[in-house]
Amino acid sequence: MVEIVKEVREEGIRQPITLLIQRADYLLNVVTDQSSGEEKYEIKQVEVNSGSVAGLSLKRRNSELHRQMLRQVGMDTAPSPDNQPDAALVETLHMAWKLFNDPNAMVLILSTTFIPYKFDQRQIATELEQISDGKIECIFYSLQGTMENLHLDPNDFSLRQNSNGRRVAVVYSNMSALGYRPTFLKTYELQMEGRRMIERSTAIKAPSLAMGISCTKKIQQDAMERPENYVLKPNRECGGHNYFDEKITEALQKFTLKEKAAHILMQKLHPMTVENYTLRPLAEPQKATLVPELGVYGFLLGNEVDGTVLENVQQGYHFRSKLAHLNGGGIGAGLGVYDTAYLF
Repeated sequence: MVEIVKEVREEGIRQPITLLIQRADYLLNVVTDQSSGEEKYEIKQVEVNSGSVAGLSLKRRNSELHRQMLRQVGMDTAPSPDNQPDAALVETLHMAWKLFNDPNAMVLILSTTFIPYKFDQRQIATELEQISDGKIECIFYSLQGTMENLHLDPNDFSLRQNSNGRRVAVVYSNMSALGYRPTFLKTYELQMEGRRMIERSTAIKAPSLAMGISCTKKIQQDAMERPENYVLKPNRECGGHNYFDEKITEALQKFTLKEKAAHILMQKLHPMTVENYTLRPLAEPQKATLVPELGVYGFLLGNEVDGTVLENVQQGYHFRSKLAHLNGGGIGAGLGVYDTAYLF
């Protein structure tokens, strides 16, 4: 993918406008003072996601559901903050579509086989239709599907649909550029051709491939002696692929240079825990010890060539709770649940 970015820059960037969708994740780390034994709290940034930022339309529904539950038990809903990151996303996507300046152009949403995110994508498409008074039509293709249903116009490098020749104004992706799971990479070569076609086109990328891979993890450090203080994370998203404790030592001993380059070694935090209930499909609520994690959303629409900022918005948050006794906490991997904040 780095080669695709290089190729696009060598040819000349045909669409400088891009939309960066970002989420910065934080944990409340517990630190024990060595002299007094007193516990102190500090906010630690875990990572910054700029490619795999999914589930935005679900956050509003989570907050609405929790407020309804608070009202039912007679509790004040004021400490439950408003949460509408999907509104900011849709507004900036709408702005990008208008900047393309073709009222007949469509918005391409890169689809995934991961079912929960299909609901999120359909909701975003519905909100785009509403905010544009029905002018925006969204189409859904996987990266492989783009090669089968779209083509690059050799005259103006616009991305066009094969069936009707209509142009694509914006390409929106909430998937990691590197894929969520290995099974997603079975058609890797064809997917990369789809990426190349999109990046070479005049369509506005949300985000561009360069932005999408800028948050990937690519640093190697030495943690052979005290692996319990670290976590080894790969360049994939969605959780469930991390190495902990003695597994780190084993991995560092057997990894090739190429495999090492695909991972980052991060200091392991000791986050605050709380007692709460989790609710999963077709199961009774379970009380558990959980670790809360906060993510803050940001949306930046601008020109990546000259640095002009057209819109810069911070709106909405992502809150998830993870089982404290498990290493890792991806919701897609079944290790965490969506949650909301209650301020007091």
